[in-house]
Amino acid sequence: MAQMVGAELGLEAIAPIGHRAIRNWHIVRRAIQNAAKPLRKWSKAAISTALENGPSGKSRRCEERNYMTGISVKDLGPEYKFGSIVHGVTWDTLKDEAVRQQLRDIFEDRGLIVFEGVEASGKMQAELSKVFGPLKDHPTSTTPRVTEDYVPGLIDMHSQPRDISNGDLRGLVKKNGKILTRYSPWHFDHCYNDELNLAGVLRVVKNSPEGGRTGFADGVTIYKDFDPELRAKIEGINVIYTLDTRLTTMRFGRDFETFGDVPGMQKVVEEAKVFPRAMHPAVFEHPTNGEKVLHIGPWMSVGLEHHEDAEGEALFEAACQELNKRAYA
Repeated sequence: MAQMVGAELGLEAIAPIGHRAIRNWHIVRRAIQNAAKPLRKWSKAAISTALENGPSGKSRRCEERNYMTGISVKDLGPEYKFGSIVHGVTWDTLKDEAVRQQLRDIFEDRGLIVFEGVEASGKMQAELSKVFGPLKDHPTSTTPRVTEDYVPGLIDMHSQPRDISNGDLRGLVKKNGKILTRYSPWHFDHCYNDELNLAGVLRVVKNSPEGGRTGFADGVTIYKDFDPELRAKIEGINVIYTLDTRLTTMRFGRDFETFGDVPGMQKVVEEAKVFPRAMHPAVFEHPTNGEKVLHIGPWMSVGLEHHEDAEGEALFEAACQELNKRAYA
């Protein structure tokens, strides 16, 4: 397609993401996210609640800018309408409130920041998190915490190499003819909470020699490019989410094959049973600039509020597949 919506990053640097985006693959502040992880070890600090996008509604689109405070900023790439790369962040520069405010402004405007050349430590990751808001711990006790330089919210997401010569493919997926481990469909973090995070700060501790990429897609651009008929039908409707990360039970937007659950997944499911279901709008509007953001995460979704019937399920499935199409564009 002519326009690139998604950005695929190895994230050797530290990157805060908010809910303009969808990650995968995830929604970042204005983006959505997703990931296919043959082997990776993540450290992630979550940040407390807020809304989306920039205060002014005007994209500052700095191709490259040097600040008097010592940091420099450039766009993620000419093909993307979101995301910035920041250089020059150190412990000393973070002592300056002007620098911290500049980082917040960049994040509000661009939705995704990749910090390059920054100290790769849990302490720095936590300090960067505090720039954007107070730390928020993960709601489940079964989620591993980082043991070194631990602060609330710093969790450990890792995957060990596996020998599948015995035919045991539990927990793996097949997508586009490839077997993948730790695959994450498009989602936004903590969708199962009633209160969403403003941002999450991700850091790769050890990356896979092959694959191990994380994709981000822009919810603003996806909204504009979304099928108009589908967009009109889902706008104004809440999506229901629950804490169930099993890909085998994912009902909407599937574009992969599963082979069963890994042992231990049931512990998370049992713990999550005490959590109420959460609801978030499929489309939200920024209260200041009125910019609309498509905010659907197929992973961990249950259906549409007041439409948990065959018609509603068909509508949401169509919307999720349209999201897959646009996010990968």
